[in-house]
Amino acid sequence: MNRSSLVFILLAALLLSGLFMLDTGPKQKVLLQAPDVTALVEPTGLSYRFYDPFEVEIQYDEYQDPVAYALGENYMPGKKPFAQEHLEITLPLDGVVEYKAIMDEGDSIVYRWQVKKGETYFDFHGHPTTGETEFYNRYRVGESDSGSGSIVAAFSGQHGWYWMNISDHPIVIELDVAGFFDRIERIAIE
Repeated sequence: MNRSSLVFILLAALLLSGLFMLDTGPKQKVLLQAPDVTALVEPTGLSYRFYDPFEVEIQYDEYQDPVAYALGENYMPGKKPFAQEHLEITLPLDGVVEYKAIMDEGDSIVYRWQVKKGETYFDFHGHPTTGETEFYNRYRVGESDSGSGSIVAAFSGQHGWYWMNISDHPIVIELDVAGFFDRIERIAIE
């Protein structure tokens, strides 16, 4: 058997297996309608979805290898270098302070703060840095000795923490921030 006959047989086998895949059910039909991978890998907006991996129907390619599920979802590439900050902030009795992460729209951070021996009133919020507006977004407010979480900036601006010492003595707040942000700034309180 010559080389061209082998190529013809291989192509015919692939074509026939493709035809049989069409007739075996919806799982194979989905494979033939594959999404545009570049649109999923480089999303124009954020796409987050929660799902149970044990309830997902596994799809297979033509080599019977499992196909990646949710390609490009729940992923956001960093647009700037990864950054980390650790601050120790001293607050006198009845003192107030405000620190903000300067972020662009789509930037994300994770944070943790803890008061050494005491409590504070806190207001975790963000507001745009451009334009004259009184708009702000409140993420969380309360009284505590600690807090942690993460945000994805819905707009460019300052996103961070206002603290007021409600203890009967001076306190020290330890703040750790990591992620994609420009810098951490102390904001003057008027």
